Parts: sequence; C-alpha cells; structure tokens
Amino acid sequence: MTAPEIEDVLPLSPLQQGMLFHTLYDAGPGNDYTVQVVFGLRGTVDAARLESALIALLRRHAVLRAFVWARDDGEHVQVVPAGTDLELDVRSLAAAEVDDWLRADRERGFDTARPPLIRFALLTTGVGEHRFVVTNHHLLLDGWSMPILMRELFDLYLDPTARLPPVAPYRMFLEWLSTQDRAAALDAWRRALADAGTGSVLATTPATGPRGEQVVVLDEDETASVVAVARELGVTLNSVVQAVWGVVLGRLLGRPDVVFGGTVSGRPPELPGVASMVGLFINTAPVRVSGVDGAEPFARLVSRLQAEQAELLPHQHVGLAEIQRACGVDRLFDTVVMFENYPVDTATASASDGVVITGVSGGNAHHYPLCLVVLPGERLTFRFDHGGGCFPAGFVEAVAARFTRVLRAVVASPSVPVRDLEVLTDAERELIRGWNDTRDDVAPDTVVDLVDARALAHPDTTAVVCGTDAVTRAQLVARADRLAGVLAARGIGRGAVVGVALPRSVDLVVALLAVMKTGAAYVPLDPEHPAERLRMIVEDAAPGLVLVSGVDTALPGVVDRLVVTEDGPVAATTPPTGADAAYVIFTSGSTGRPKGVEVTHANLANLLHALRGRVAAGPGETLLAVTTVAFDIAALELFAPLADGGTVVLATRDEVRDPALLAGLLRRHRVTVMQAGPALWQALLAEEPGALAGVRVLTGGEALPPRVAAGLARHAAEVTNVYGPTETTIWSTAGPVHGGAVTIGGPVANTECLVLDGRLRPVPPGVPGELYLAGHGVARGYRGRPDLTAERFVACPAGARMYRTGDVVRWTHDGDLEFVGRADQQVKVRGHRIELGEIDTVLGTHPDVDAAVTVVDADRLVGYVTGTADAAALRRFATERLPEYMVPARIVPLPAFPLTPNGKIDRRALPAPDGPGAETGRPPRTPREERLCALFAEVLGYDRVGADTSFFALGGHSLQAMRLVSRVRAETGVRLPVRALYEAPSVAEFAAVLDGDRHVGADGVLRALRPGTGTPLFCVHPAAGLSWVYTGLARHVGTPVHGVEARGVDDVSAPLPDSVGAMADDYLAEIVRVQPHGPYRLAGWSFGGVVAQAVATRLAAIGAEVALLALLDAYPAGARVAPGEADEEHVRRVVQDFAGADQASSALDLAAITRVYANNDRLLRTHVPDEYEGDVLLVVASGGPDVTDRWSPYLTGQVTRHDLPCGHDELLRPGWAERVARVLDRHPRREGWQCTTR
Repeated sequence: MTAPEIEDVLPLSPLQQGMLFHTLYDAGPGNDYTVQVVFGLRGTVDAARLESALIALLRRHAVLRAFVWARDDGEHVQVVPAGTDLELDVRSLAAAEVDDWLRADRERGFDTARPPLIRFALLTTGVGEHRFVVTNHHLLLDGWSMPILMRELFDLYLDPTARLPPVAPYRMFLEWLSTQDRAAALDAWRRALADAGTGSVLATTPATGPRGEQVVVLDEDETASVVAVARELGVTLNSVVQAVWGVVLGRLLGRPDVVFGGTVSGRPPELPGVASMVGLFINTAPVRVSGVDGAEPFARLVSRLQAEQAELLPHQHVGLAEIQRACGVDRLFDTVVMFENYPVDTATASASDGVVITGVSGGNAHHYPLCLVVLPGERLTFRFDHGGGCFPAGFVEAVAARFTRVLRAVVASPSVPVRDLEVLTDAERELIRGWNDTRDDVAPDTVVDLVDARALAHPDTTAVVCGTDAVTRAQLVARADRLAGVLAARGIGRGAVVGVALPRSVDLVVALLAVMKTGAAYVPLDPEHPAERLRMIVEDAAPGLVLVSGVDTALPGVVDRLVVTEDGPVAATTPPTGADAAYVIFTSGSTGRPKGVEVTHANLANLLHALRGRVAAGPGETLLAVTTVAFDIAALELFAPLADGGTVVLATRDEVRDPALLAGLLRRHRVTVMQAGPALWQALLAEEPGALAGVRVLTGGEALPPRVAAGLARHAAEVTNVYGPTETTIWSTAGPVHGGAVTIGGPVANTECLVLDGRLRPVPPGVPGELYLAGHGVARGYRGRPDLTAERFVACPAGARMYRTGDVVRWTHDGDLEFVGRADQQVKVRGHRIELGEIDTVLGTHPDVDAAVTVVDADRLVGYVTGTADAAALRRFATERLPEYMVPARIVPLPAFPLTPNGKIDRRALPAPDGPGAETGRPPRTPREERLCALFAEVLGYDRVGADTSFFALGGHSLQAMRLVSRVRAETGVRLPVRALYEAPSVAEFAAVLDGDRHVGADGVLRALRPGTGTPLFCVHPAAGLSWVYTGLARHVGTPVHGVEARGVDDVSAPLPDSVGAMADDYLAEIVRVQPHGPYRLAGWSFGGVVAQAVATRLAAIGAEVALLALLDAYPAGARVAPGEADEEHVRRVVQDFAGADQASSALDLAAITRVYANNDRLLRTHVPDEYEGDVLLVVASGGPDVTDRWSPYLTGQVTRHDLPCGHDELLRPGWAERVARVLDRHPRREGWQCTTR
C-alpha cells in the first residue's frame, strides 16, 4: 500500500495489543475475538440503499477501515487506508439455515492484516423478515460503539445527505492515553493487588471445543428486589454482582481472597466527544474481593468493594498485561464479570421507511474460560459463557445455581456474615449423601475365623506358594496354631504386640497368622529396611517378642527374640475379637520418626468384605503378592485369598526387584489378581505387557500417571485404582480405570468420604477440599501418641470419628473423587506458593512421559520424568501450560524412579540434577577465562557457561555474587569488591578486571535492589551488614530501591566505622552521590533503622527534604534485646534465616560478616541518637514488647505508628514484606503520635 493510499497510522491501545496477541496465538481465522451482532429487521429493506449507507459510515469513521500491520522492527500498528472495498452480502435463506450460516460466518474470522476487519450481511428469511448481521474483529469496536453506529447507519439509510454531528476520531483517545502517568497507575495497581497471592484460576483444562452458555433469568419481582437492595446499600448493581461472584469464586477455589476481571467502559469523561466516539475503549481490569470467608456482613463487604474500585477508577486505562507484569503474576484470573448495559435503541429504525428492529442478539467476544455476562432490564439475566472443555460436564450449570443461591441469600438478608453464605445446594447435599451411602452389613468374623473356616472346608487346596515351597490350607493353619501355642506359652495374648522380622517366605505368613491367633497384634519388621528405622520402630512399639528366622537380624540387642521354627512349650490361646488390634504399621512421620498405626480386626474384616467384589480372591483365583509386609497393603494381598479360598503366590525379594522374573511368575502361576504401585506397573509394562493378559489389576499408593493407566487398561483384564491411608485400613476408595481420565473412585463399603473446606463444611462437586474419611475403616489411632491421634483423628460434623488425610480432592459429577494434591505439598519458591502435584500432573500429560515427580532443589524446581520425552521439548510443553514460576528450571529424564521398600517413589534418592547446560556461548580463550567459566558454572549450578554470558542473565543473585567473588579471591589472591562483578558480569569482562586490563569503580555501599523511576527508597542494612534482606520488600515497592550495605562484609581487613555517626556520614555521602537533591526516602529494619535515623538528621541539618523516614521495628540502644553473640555460627544462622537453607554456609565470608556484626553491636550499645524533627513512620512488629516510648526523646515531629501482628524476624519475610511495602507506599502524615493497626 503506497503513502497516498494511507490516511493514518495509529498505535495500538493496551487492550488492542492483548487482543492481537491472543488472535495471533490462536493462529486460526476464527477465534474468541470475532464479534457477531444480529439485528432482526421487519419491513421492506432496500439492499442497495443499505450498502450505500454502510459505505458512507466507513468513510465517516476511519477506525472501521483500520487493519493491523507489523513494521520492520516487529512493532504492530493500526493502519487506516484512505478507502476500502465494501460489499454487503445479500442472500435469501430458509429460517432453518440461518444458524448454520451464522456459525460459518463466525468461523471465517478475520486476518488482521487484511482490511476491512468488519463485514455486513442482509439475510432475508421471508417476506418482510430479515437478519442484518454485523461481524467484526473486536480490535475495532466495543459494544458501547454499536448503538452509535446503528443510529448513524439508519439516519444515512433514511437520508444519504443527512447532516450528522462531527466525528470525534479514535485518535483523540489514543493521544489522551499517551499522556497518562502510567508509572503512577501501575503503582496503584501494585498496591491494590499486593498479597493477593497466585492467580485465581478456575478452569481445569484449556478450551478444546466451541463455547457454551448457561442462562439464568430472574423474574420481575426478583429483579426489583436486587435493584432495591443495591439502592438501599448505596451501591451499584455492578458492585452487588461482583461481590456475589467474589464469594462464589472464593468457595469454588477454597480461598479467602480472590481476583477476577471486570469490564469497564474505558471512556474518560474529561475527553471531549468521548460519548459519541466509535472504537475500542472497554478494558478488562482486575477486581479483588478479599475476606470472602470472614465474619464481615455482606453489606459491609459490598460497600468496601465499591470504595476500593472507586479508588482505582483513574487507573483503569492500564492494560491487563502491564498490571500482571507489575504484580509479578503471569495470570491474575481466568473469570470475568461483564455488563451488557448498552442496548441498541430499537426505536431508532422505526421511522426508517417502515423498517423496524425487532430484536438484537450476539455481542461480546473474549478468550476467558468463564465469563459472567449480566444483562440488566426488567428481568435481570445472567449468562455464564464458557469455553468448551474448560470445565467438567455440569460444572458451569452448578456454578450458575450457586451464584443464584448466594444472590438470593444476600438480597433476603444483606447483613448476613459472608462466611455463612452457603453455596452447596440442597440437591448437591443429597447427591453427596447418596454417594456416601455405602452401608453394608459385615459378619462379626475376624480374619482368623475366616482363614480357619476355609481350612476346614477345603483343607487340601494350596494356600501359599513361595519359590519352591508351598503349603495347603490345613498345613498353614496347623503350623500357625503350633506357633501360636508357643507364643502363648511365652506370655503373648490379647493386647500384646509381637514383632515379625522374617524374610519373604511361607514362614512369614505362618508367623503373621500365628500372632493374630493369640489375640496379639503383629508389627512387621522388614529385614531389608535400614537398621536405624527398625531400631526406632522397636523402641516405639515395645514388642513383647520378635519372631526371627535364625539369621542375624539388625535389631536392638535387648529385644526378646524367638526363632520361628523353634519348638517349645505350648499353651492355649484366646482368639481375638473385632475390637482387638490386628497389626501395627509404622508410617513415615514429619519429624523423621515413624509413627505406629493400630488397626483392629474389625477394621481389617470390613476391608476384606468391601473389596471382595473387586479383588475376587476366591477358589480358583491366584493372587501375586509383591508388597513388603511393612506396608499395610500387604495384608490385603495375604489375607484376602486365605480368607476367601484363593492362593497366594508370595514373590521373593529377588523376584520383586526384577520385572522379568515377575512376568515369569504371572505366566507360570496363571495369576488372576495382582496389586502394586504405579512404578512397578510401569516397569512391567516396559518389560512384558503381555504377561498382564487375564490379570485383574489393583493400583494404588501413588497417583496413577495417565500413560501407565492407558497401558494397564490396554493389556490387563480389569484395572481398579484404589486409594487410602494406613490410618483408614489399606484402601478407602476404589474405581475402575478404562484408559481415560483417572480418578480414585468412590468410597468402599461402610466408608464415608467427606470433602470439606477450612470450616469443615462440605464443598460442592468440582470444588477442591480436604478429604476426611469416616466409617468402619478408621483405625484406633497412633500407638503411644495421644497428641498426634487427637490432631489427625477428629470428630466429624455428624459426631463420629474421622481421619484428616491432608489430601486435596474434588468430587466429579459422577460421584468419583479426583485427586488434586497434598494440602501440605505446597511449597514456596521465589515468593510464589506452588502445589507440586499440579506440576506433576501437567508433565504427566505429555504423550512421551510415563510418570513425573517434581521436587524443590534449593530455590528452584526440578522435574524428574521417565519415558522418552526430550527435556527441552518437555520444558516448552510445561511453559505453554503453567505460569513461569511453576515451570521446572530443570527437567531430568530417568530410566526409572528409585523406589522405597513400599514401592513408592523415593524422593530422597532422586539423583541431584546436573547443571541446566546453560548456553554454551563462546568457549574460553585463556587459562584465566577457562577457570572463571568453571567457577561461574559451579556457583550457578550449571554444567558450563560461555565466556560472554552475563552472570546475572544466567539467574545469578547477590548471594551467589558474593560467593563467586569469595571463591575468586581464594583462588587468585586478588581482592575485588562484589561491585566488580556487577560492572563486569561476564567471564571475559571479569577476567579483564583480574588481569588489570579493565578498571571498576570504587567500592561503594549502595546495591541496586529494584530499578525503576520515581524517588528512590534507600534501605539501610541491619547488624549483619547485608542489604539483600530487603529483596522481598523491594519486589513490592513501587519505586527504585537501593540497599545500603556495610563496608567490610566481604573483606576482613577493611576499616570499620568507630561510631554510628561516622557510618551515617559515610552513607550520606554515597546517597547524595546517587541522588544529589531531595526529597529523600529512607528506611531501616532493626539496627538499620537507627542508622537511617542518623542519616535523616544529617540531611535535615543541611536543609534537604526527607519525605520518608521509616523505622521498621527499629529501636535505640537498650530498647530490645541486643543482636546476639557475634560468633560465626550465630551469624551463619542469621544469614541462613534470610538466605534459605544451605546457601549461606559457603556463599559468604563469614569471618568478615561476623566482624561487621560485632562492631555494629558495639556501636549500637554506645550510640545516643540526635533529635530529629521531621516526619517518621514507625512500623512495629507487635509480636514483641511495646517499647516505642524509647524513641520519644529523639523524635519530635509528626509520627505515625503502624502495627503488624508478626515477630521482629518475620517483618521482611514473604507475606509480611508485601504488607510493609504497602504501608510505605500509603504512609499518611498525621499530627502527633498515631496508631493504626492492620
């Protein structure tokens, strides 16, 4: 297109940029930003006149002719051609054909580089009946523009020479936009969204199909009531809807603080002619609703929400992408509330030669998974527009019902506490109750009764096979009876505990059965387990006796032992009752010490009864037992066949470890049932999947990866996924696996699955909650641990006992449970709270991944995978599906996962990740560069780095910089300040500094913690001298931040100041060098506050303006406990407290820091502050004593005190640091001492 053909070139607005990104990302012509509005017309329409009017309309409004062009520099602009071709599409269609035509028209979409991005069609469906279709890319227009266009169109249709008012061009809006203070607006958004946490994301999967909708229409009376309540509360209808949606969204996500999108008109009232402008003005801005689970009345919440939104009105022109970047969140929300209150005036066309608009349909376009579209009117309408495949079937319908329920509740009682608003419908409550109705009578028989009965009925059938050894039922019971008599003679009976430390053999089964026959409980002690673990179990269980095989067993010497094959006196036994303990299984504890779970005979009998239909271990069936007896699921493998009449094939230790040998066992013994964890199933599928033919599979213990599920479904006769903690007796849920979506099924017989929120209320289907288990499977508790038993075994709402699993699940709409992750598997990496299970799930959906597990290594995520996936390709795959902070820094492919003896993935045995490989870049050219490349790689955790790559571009931070400089000093003897690395960050540049070929500036004390514009904040170091303690605070402050670091923290020979005053003089000179003129902003935590106050007094003395002096839990000498003993171990603990785990131990010159710490301690004890007359902000950690009066003699100006309910050492940590930043940014000026508590 030549210059004469171009009328104008305009920049894209922020929202246009966002729409263009999603349009180009979707690639196809039809996408979520194709808008189609259909007007019903009645009367005789002159198509030629209509086309002429449309052409005139496009000439009148340049924005309608615009298209998008990518310049050579890659920037996109909108180009307005001087003219454009337009042809009204006129056609006759049967009424039944219209919907198909409209769908095809939408799917055509637009190529944004080919004008026009708007088209028109006139469809005649009968005599005098027409549909006028306007289809455009949302880049051009918003819904507010449509009434303007329609009025002008019909004016031109009626009279082509009509004198219309002058056009206010869209360019005026773009020029206004360019004059706005974006930095101030972003600061406002940053403050408004501080502490909001990770994004409020509701959709479970990306869109995979056409959009759908669920519509709710209130009647006239209900509509009037909603409007009346809004008027009574002094808020808008929009605020009421947003507050209700915030409550519903909070319940759906299980969060007290949520964010969603809200559409705003975007038309600045101060812009002349804006009301009649045509173009894209609307914006989608974040709406934050906090406290949605609190005691605050709804009336107060909605009023607070409206006030908070009003504060942000001047800043709603900022694009969402910019807001998200400013807040450090990739995706703040995926749901939007949108008001369609811009109706086309149907009277407009009434006088247009008899043509009347009879109706309007269609409207907004967007890419969000769920959009709540509100259509005001006499009958308030809510349209829940959703992406196809984003939510389970029935989910959106249920959401609509929940929204309506909450809306009606707040209209009926606006003062209702928000936490009392119930989103669970009566129908859903009944549905869940039905899913949990698993009552089934169980005979009072114990396992011992069942095994004895089978032996009497079928004495000669094979009971157990192990290697070349086999016993019949009669032989098994006889041997068990004999051993039980020996045990009874040794004083073993009901209430006793007996350890069983035997290898996998027939004797092992005999011993377990014998112990139970005495009425005692067995404690399995797997000889393959570490000796230290066995020692701890024996200490806690205190068994009266331990059965051994005769070989040396790693057990404490004081334990009384009995070789299982020994003869001896016998005594009569007392059979167990259902209330007696059958076994005590020790599981891992969070403290590192295992805890013993006591399971009764009634618990075990119920489990065997509940799974009888799934395990099918009766006569003629053979079950292959592969699990260590120390894992509770081994009890099912052994006792289900023995109780029901089947045969147990007990795999030996060597067979369990070799998939080829297991496959041989499956074939040789014609195994019909086998239970194992996903890792073992994966190994069998890789070795010989055909061996599973005819086998009914039980899989549990860990989440079942989709690829393993598909393989089992393809090769096994039947697959059941089972779930349950030891504390509720082996398995509590079970469900079939068919190769599609994997669930953990529903509750087994006499089991109740309660999915509850934080207030122990049932959550609706589809909503994550913590799983509590009740019923006949709930164990006694933890042996000898009443405190822990009380903590985990709690009273359920109905009054019985239930076990708190710590697992997060959700009900599907079919009554199955979907495993989401661990409630305690959330980790925090670089300030972001992350659910590791979510990452595992995403990695596991890659077609070339068999299984995945994610761990935290130092301050990065590492994903381990098995299968054939390429690490780089898998990382790209994760990047497309996860926010940046959740994408593993390393992907480590493994041939197989290391397993615990119980067959679960052993996370502690995963190999340490190698370096990420880095970019190889230019190889080193000199020995100096070669050694520096190795040091860079070592410190950063890479395999190698290139000589020209920046240390900081590879992710290096200040702590690692100090470690690197320390290493270089140790190897070369050259003392360089850490600043040298900031000025010469690549290997080549740093080598030049070491060789004397390049010089760096003097060693200053300022460290740039956050770049930006505006008045900087200077944060003075605490006693240890390190300024990076303010890194978390800097992330949330809306201005540049400089850390003031002590001299000598990296040089044990550097001179140190002899007074706080001398230190303040030094720091003042450095601050003025960076910022020659005021106003100045100073802050200091702990000892740093004392120094900051001294700097402020000196600034005031020279007439400089101090806009902020913030003392962050800082006090003069004697007000608080002294910093502490200045030895290296204490300093290491202090540094580790902020740096995290092990980084500090080798990263710093601890001797130098200890010296600085001791000097600062001495200076603080002798320092008497000067009087300061300026404003002061005192932030107090209220977890300590109130000693604010100690500052009174030294602060005589305006002082504001702000309390935060945390400890002194917590003030700058994640969570509290954000709140401190918000206090700094909002600091008010008040007369005298003021106290504001947050």
